[in-house]
Amino acid sequence: MSFRTAVSAALIGLATAMALSAKTSAQTALTTAAGGSDGITVFGTGDLTTRPNWVEIDLNLSGKAELTADALVKYRDAKKRVIESLEKLNVKNLSMDERGLTVSAGTPLEQQQRAMNGMPQVPTKTQIEVASVLRVRVKDVRDLPPEDLIKTVGRLLDAAQDTGVSIGPSAAEVMRNMRYGNYTNNTSAVRFVVADLAAIREKAYEQLDQQAK
Repeated sequence: MSFRTAVSAALIGLATAMALSAKTSAQTALTTAAGGSDGITVFGTGDLTTRPNWVEIDLNLSGKAELTADALVKYRDAKKRVIESLEKLNVKNLSMDERGLTVSAGTPLEQQQRAMNGMPQVPTKTQIEVASVLRVRVKDVRDLPPEDLIKTVGRLLDAAQDTGVSIGPSAAEVMRNMRYGNYTNNTSAVRFVVADLAAIREKAYEQLDQQAK
């Protein structure tokens, strides 16, 4: 008996990275049909579970003053303090990079709060703010026991807070969210990242191919 074979394949990959776990799965279906027969369907599934290999922490650096030059000096001092403090911890595979540098002029936070509460404004000079986000990253943490990883993150957070920088949404962001009724903030100060997700997905595809064969 001879058959004419039609083969179709569908690959589905799903990856979810959570605090200390990430899961990747893939599935394929192979169908063989002969004339008007119902045909044969073959399924293969690849499923892999892994842990994040990076951890990232965003720190808010800022300097405020009535004069731009003074604000810049305060900003540089804050940046220097936090970098020196984190480097003293001697955390392995630690790196830092600065992003989102801004210079803005606005009403002091106290004045914004008074305006939101309908209170009369007190004349003040405009504050100049120089700000940025310092992203702290620790790589190759996959093999660390969960407790050791949390301790490392805690040391970084404690050292950063001791220098006076803020962690998480800035005061201006909080005020802006309150003003526009956005009480949910999806920006996390600490993130656990699966940076090699593509390679993990490929391993899942290899598993499903073997099962399908």
